[in-house]
Amino acid sequence: MSDKIDILARRYAREFSATGTRYYSSAEQFAQYLNQQGIQPTIEIWHKYTLPDNMNPTDFFTLLQRLDFLTNYKKLGMPVPQSKALALARTTATLQLTELVDKIKELNPEIQSVAVRPNSQIDFLYGINFGFPPADITYFLEQSEYDADTRRRNFDTRTQQEKTLMKLTGQTPGWIIAPQRINKLVQDIEKQVLQTPMKQNNQPTGTNRISPKMLYHGSGIKITDGIIHAKPAHIDHMQTAITAVFATSDLVHAKNYAIMRLIGNGWKSPRERNVLYIQELNPNIPTKAYVYELDSTGFNRDVDGSYYCLTDKQINRVIEIDVMQEIKNDNIKVYVLKDEFNTPNMSGTQWGKIVQDKNNFELYKPDSTGKNISVLSEALKSNSNIK
Repeated sequence: MSDKIDILARRYAREFSATGTRYYSSAEQFAQYLNQQGIQPTIEIWHKYTLPDNMNPTDFFTLLQRLDFLTNYKKLGMPVPQSKALALARTTATLQLTELVDKIKELNPEIQSVAVRPNSQIDFLYGINFGFPPADITYFLEQSEYDADTRRRNFDTRTQQEKTLMKLTGQTPGWIIAPQRINKLVQDIEKQVLQTPMKQNNQPTGTNRISPKMLYHGSGIKITDGIIHAKPAHIDHMQTAITAVFATSDLVHAKNYAIMRLIGNGWKSPRERNVLYIQELNPNIPTKAYVYELDSTGFNRDVDGSYYCLTDKQINRVIEIDVMQEIKNDNIKVYVLKDEFNTPNMSGTQWGKIVQDKNNFELYKPDSTGKNISVLSEALKSNSNIK
């Protein structure tokens, strides 16, 4: 393989990490989350595979990104010049994928029977890397063999089951679980610790959910007396405010909420688990945010998935968050409204329309040395004379 092509492939993997596509196992995180909530599923959630050459998941992910680029650069939309060196690199990478599949199967007998087509090798290896159980990897690979109607029915069924999981736990798995397995998971959770939140006059009405052991309250304020005091707050589906302590079962959500309140001025909107949209950047961003861990005793769950307690709550543990480091590490992405779309006294209706279009915003990168993927495109163009 040409050294220049190899360097470009490595840069692609490195730049992908710089722009937020870094190793993250949704299966491992979901398994840990269920364990924290006291839920013990009877099905396997996260499977730990043996990787070649004693590689760790992060290094293996970087290798897969590199091979993914070399074998799928056309699908990735990269303007790659045609050359003999690139064609050879692609062939070499394809052979390496086949070797990795064979080696993975050799090291992990439980997946030896999984059928892996040549065009599914990279998907199979990513599934191994992320720790998806063998049954789920098999189901995912088999989807390409089904007709369109079957795939649509499977998708509709899975979507409904994921909605049920969200209602029960406040989380969704983050990967495709085989239908029989996700149905069993829903049954497991429904059979385990359920509670019905109290219902009183002028208070939110909840439904049966799991009762998490710990909840989290995000704040930009450092609390020194060890107690979060109940405060009046307005709830959308209620006519008047209630005085309560509010919390969430999702640590990441609590952390992002705390950071959002510190980093932005004007309108702010969380759009995904790790994405925030803000009207203006705070010129004096505080260095620290805080997440307060609370015992769930006394909390009730509202219909929107948040939790509320009508009395003050003792803090169990304080988690200190380095605001700028979270952003630099791409643990949270902050998009700032472009100047040409920003107007004084913007109404909520105006903001609601503007925030629907990501092109109205720019990604905030404090002291970032990361380059955009377009840099790689230019690099590839400049190497069009590679032979």
